Amino acid sequence: MIDRAITVVIILMESCSFCVFWNMFFNKKMINKWLRFFTIFMLIYIGSALTGIIGKWKILEFIILLSVICKLFYKATWWQSIFFSSMGYLFKFLDEVVFVRVVQELDYDFPLAPTAVCVLGVVSNLAFIFIILFIRKILGNEPVIYLIDGKYWIPFMIMPVLSAICMIFIYGEFIDGELGDIHGYFGMILLIANMATLLILLRMLQDKEALRQAVIKERDTKKKLDYFHDMQSIFERQGRKLHDYKNQLLTIQNLIKDGNTEQALHFIEGLTESISVEMSAVNTNQPVINAVLNQKYHMARSRGIKMIFTIGDLSETNLNEEEIVVVFGNLLDNAIHECESIVNKGAKAVVNIKAIYEGGQLEIYVKNPVVKKVDIYDGEVSIKAEDGHGLGLTNIRDVVERHDGSFAINCDSNEFTAIVII
Repeated sequence: MIDRAITVVIILMESCSFCVFWNMFFNKKMINKWLRFFTIFMLIYIGSALTGIIGKWKILEFIILLSVICKLFYKATWWQSIFFSSMGYLFKFLDEVVFVRVVQELDYDFPLAPTAVCVLGVVSNLAFIFIILFIRKILGNEPVIYLIDGKYWIPFMIMPVLSAICMIFIYGEFIDGELGDIHGYFGMILLIANMATLLILLRMLQDKEALRQAVIKERDTKKKLDYFHDMQSIFERQGRKLHDYKNQLLTIQNLIKDGNTEQALHFIEGLTESISVEMSAVNTNQPVINAVLNQKYHMARSRGIKMIFTIGDLSETNLNEEEIVVVFGNLLDNAIHECESIVNKGAKAVVNIKAIYEGGQLEIYVKNPVVKKVDIYDGEVSIKAEDGHGLGLTNIRDVVERHDGSFAINCDSNEFTAIVII
């Protein structure tokens, strides 16, 4: 009875440690955390009972079980689930090897009584949890899988793969109780090397991402300053034209009095066109949205880019002024940035913008042509594409998440599409 209770405690600890390990890398799927943990615990408990009769094949069966659990409860691909579940088990196995070696140094004889072995298992799992929490403390609480992209997989995989090969040779002696001194020391070296490699690589990637985010925020700040400067310039031009309004009316009046109706009409047409360029091209009944859309419209127009608006009444939007600038500004800046490359190649570029407010939701759709397909990974622009559409999209996603909305991007070889629903 005591042995069974201790076994339950061990599996409970294993479930906690693997959950914390997966949390370091992946976002959790939408399910109650206690229900998720209880289900994971039961699956590992049942799986441990079933795999325990397999002998040397237990490791493979247990890794398959962990991979399935990871895929069920975390936003991971099958490849990622298998790799990181194997890595988690690798850490656990190396921890057990080191722990057994330490106990051997204390002159305990093996095999021990079943109860004593269970107690040692509890202590070993405590050490495993400590290792995982130590790594989590250094890396922080945010999932880091999005940092490991493309070329970064190669250095990230080298140490775990080499350690897994070594573990295959150690495993037979370990379960047969024939673990020698060399195996214990080698396991300790591998454990420390894997921890160090994991921490160093991920910290380097986190620092690189932090630098990238800082650059994005700096550019966003500059965009906001440019936006206000552009608005000030427009208002100044409008003020000068209004100042001349009286003289223009007098000129029209005199032309009509003198019977020069045709010249008067020609003068009015030129005046109307000039004013329409300076005044608002878009009216949403929301002053800040008007300012942003019109500023981007004039910016695009000056660079040979056409914009087509399908706009509804946005007066009831629940975004504050700063959020409006972040969402609309970054969406259109990314579109203009890409269209500039197309215009520079001598082709025409058109940005389509649709924004409506219906049923208490603000829906924004932006489509623009692309020079080449933008890499998108798990709903995020690849960090390799940071010179293009990646700029500012992270800030848009932050605004969307604050309002429990949704943000989706898609790209093929011809067109990039961004959809925001708040």
